[in-house]
Amino acid sequence: MTDPYGDELRARRTRLGLTQRELAARSGVAQPVIAAAETGRRGVGPEGRARLDAALRVRPSTVLDRHRAEVRETVARHHGHDALVIGSVARGDDTPDSDVDLMITFDDGTDLVDVLDLTDELERLLGTKVDVVSGRVVGAVSTQARREAVPL
Repeated sequence: MTDPYGDELRARRTRLGLTQRELAARSGVAQPVIAAAETGRRGVGPEGRARLDAALRVRPSTVLDRHRAEVRETVARHHGHDALVIGSVARGDDTPDSDVDLMITFDDGTDLVDVLDLTDELERLLGTKVDVVSGRVVGAVSTQARREAVPL
């Protein structure tokens, strides 16, 4: 059985738009080791994994900025529009441990399964937790969220 870390490593690296050489420079792990890990020819020990994982930790806003057009297309495909980024990403104070919070208005007839499918697809695309709330919600919390919101 192959180590799934190599597939995960490649996905995380490409999500950030990094080459193997750039990741090697950031992490201190030799590029041939990264290549071997990604192809499953070689595993990476705990120290190497820790260094690679640290080099790949970024703020969710960085990944969202890189994939903004794809996120918009995904939202539209799932019957959403007028998407707003809210929370820490919108305020610019997100950390690598933050999630992405989106307020999205959905077409009439969109059900919970559609929203859950959208959330799953966005989490795979961005590689981070995504919370989706309806843009039709009213109240003090949603009013505050809209004040801080930025259009997707």
